[in-house]
Amino acid sequence: MRKHIDIETATGLKKKWDSKQGYSGDYVLTYGDKSANLYDLSQIYAIKHGLWEPGVSMWVENNEGELWKYIFYYGRMIDPEELAKFGEDEGEEREEYIKETRGWFDGVDLVDKPREVLSDTDIIALLESSDYEYYMESKESTKIEIVEASFSDAAMLYVGSRGLPLGVTDEVDEESSVEEARRFLYSEEWNKIYCEDETDPHLAPEFNK
Repeated sequence: MRKHIDIETATGLKKKWDSKQGYSGDYVLTYGDKSANLYDLSQIYAIKHGLWEPGVSMWVENNEGELWKYIFYYGRMIDPEELAKFGEDEGEEREEYIKETRGWFDGVDLVDKPREVLSDTDIIALLESSDYEYYMESKESTKIEIVEASFSDAAMLYVGSRGLPLGVTDEVDEESSVEEARRFLYSEEWNKIYCEDETDPHLAPEFNK
């Protein structure tokens, strides 16, 4: 059992361990009336930098003397909408985009690229940004929206700005409550759908052609 941690730094950033958060969101960081777990912050960071949200992860190192480092990783996952922008005569450019975006192989698995190390002050800036407001407004949406299928795309279920194709999981469907759908779409499970089932190179070899 991990020891409970509740810290307030000199900057006024509060850090609290919450075992209910899960998936690298075990720590909840609060500054004033703004609060987010590590998973939320990884998604806010991605929005701020124009990255694809599922392709960004965040980890924290708690060094001796409570010197915290927040490390952001990206890569591995490819945004299918970005891939679709390349024409038939842009194969080389498409491959270069994939190589730049994805992690590298360490001989066995793909390894995500470290992008940036942030400090407490940087985290406060994230919490005070408009990107935080956008993400939290989306996450706290109080309605489900179903967008009907077109001739080429599956029907989509949305909570806020985040959605997923209906039928790819039994966890969420048209009968789900807003709370059930929100919990799924703003969690590790949503990441798995897009990062593993949809765009992982081992499961979607057409992206490597």
